Amino acid sequence: MKKYFKILYIIGLSSLLSCALVEKRRQPMEQKYTEYFSVSVEELSALLSEHILNKYELNAEAGGTFTFQTVPSSKPHPFQHKLFIPKEEQRSELTIELADLTSPADLKAGFGQRTRISILKTVESKRGTFQEWVKTPSDGLEEEAILYRLHRLIQLKKSGKL
Repeated sequence: MKKYFKILYIIGLSSLLSCALVEKRRQPMEQKYTEYFSVSVEELSALLSEHILNKYELNAEAGGTFTFQTVPSSKPHPFQHKLFIPKEEQRSELTIELADLTSPADLKAGFGQRTRISILKTVESKRGTFQEWVKTPSDGLEEEAILYRLHRLIQLKKSGKL
């Protein structure tokens, strides 16, 4: 009998811990996701537009040379499962900024290119028909997926497989 209580205790404790870890990972975050890459801004911009941003509708007015902004869309994002049904009406917008951090002195000294990418996702939700749009924090999954895909594309390009 003691053996069964021990097993039930272990199962209960592990389920509580796993729920706490999943809940902590899915906390909404209101921040820019920033990463640094050792490629030029032009190469990073080409990879973004060819392989990642071709799934989004871009805003033509916000088209600075290295700023991409998507049109606010109520469609689920490309990395979301097609059977996912949100509890409320949502629309989201991505802003991706590229910045060249390489100075001419760095290039003369033999250092390579350095580029910073910042991704900010704005999510607005509306619960009912007569409600206003309210900004809600992003869960960060789409931003992390884009950064991971960029990292992977750069690795493939450097190895000559892309």
